[in-house]
Amino acid sequence: MCFAALWWGGDGIETSFDLRFEYEDPASLLAGQTTVGGPRLRWNTQSVVAGFGMEHGARVELQVTDLQVAGANDATEVPVVFTLYDNDQWRAYAVLKLREVHIRSNFVLCHYPAAMRFTIPPPDSLAELPWTLSFDVRKASQFTLQAQVCGDASVNVSGRVSMVNFGYDGALSEHLGVQELGLRPLYKVLFVVYLAAMVLWILDCNIWRRNVPKICYVFQAALQAKALSVALKLAFYSERSSHGQANTPLDIAQDVGESATSAALLGVSVLGSLGWSITRARLSRRETLSLLLLAVIYLVVSFNKALCRPTDAPQCRGFVLSEYALQSMMMLGVIVALNFTIAQLKLAASYERWNCFVTPLTYMKLEQFQYAQCCRHFLYLVPLATVG
Repeated sequence: MCFAALWWGGDGIETSFDLRFEYEDPASLLAGQTTVGGPRLRWNTQSVVAGFGMEHGARVELQVTDLQVAGANDATEVPVVFTLYDNDQWRAYAVLKLREVHIRSNFVLCHYPAAMRFTIPPPDSLAELPWTLSFDVRKASQFTLQAQVCGDASVNVSGRVSMVNFGYDGALSEHLGVQELGLRPLYKVLFVVYLAAMVLWILDCNIWRRNVPKICYVFQAALQAKALSVALKLAFYSERSSHGQANTPLDIAQDVGESATSAALLGVSVLGSLGWSITRARLSRRETLSLLLLAVIYLVVSFNKALCRPTDAPQCRGFVLSEYALQSMMMLGVIVALNFTIAQLKLAASYERWNCFVTPLTYMKLEQFQYAQCCRHFLYLVPLATVG
């Protein structure tokens, strides 16, 4: 059985590892191959870094600080191999890693083609701990770093690993993966956009216009929440970019901010589709109680999802699925309520007597709601067109 104590922050890599390998004899390995119940991993291989995107010229720095071997006459007889696989190599290797695949030798994995391989103890008998390696990546890809025991013994190995990409300054200073390198400038642009929109909206609601529906102030609060959420994401990725480690408070804060923003925007959509403060001054008692109950349930689920760690745990996935189901239900309610409000406005414009004060306002509100409906259809069709 394998035990591993591995701490690392998302895909930003500068982390320590403490891996324990417990030897399994060939008889138990053969028995494991014939059992039914899903794939089981071989005892002699573990992931140090599950996945990290690196570009050409990036660097992997590995330092082994301790090695303990039990059940062998000499530690040099049981080498530990650190292997770096690119995306294509890892796909083929992952098949061999499963016990269900019959392999003549359990240690063929230690010699499988890879981008980089570092064996400890090193061949130089005079080398002392810590053992270090620096490797420059020659091919842009998604890389996986594995540790493998190539002998019949139980092993404990610990150390540190750092994977560094090129930053915008042209130096090896970036700890974000290739797939995340554009997030910092993207969030900077989004923060400026939302900040400008928030300022313009505040000026429009409080200075430029005299009579403003109450929903405008609710949307103003939603814009502020969105700007704060983007700022938290920018701070989170900036911290990971600089130090390679995920700041736990920032990680939780940006997840909470995203959940709060989603709740605020959904609330604005629901209230707007019901015509609150636009076509009617207040909601009915039943509508108010229903929305409050739904808001409480959604906030509880979304905040539990934001605080749940690790994010790939079954409980966390359950929260994600529940939040998605609630969002889908609320969006369906928005569609129904918006269509109902438009139908009411059409009925009022068609059958009510002309009033020089009321009728033009009714047509104006009808046009606004129809415009909102067209925008909603456009937002729904854009992802479909992108996929197609």
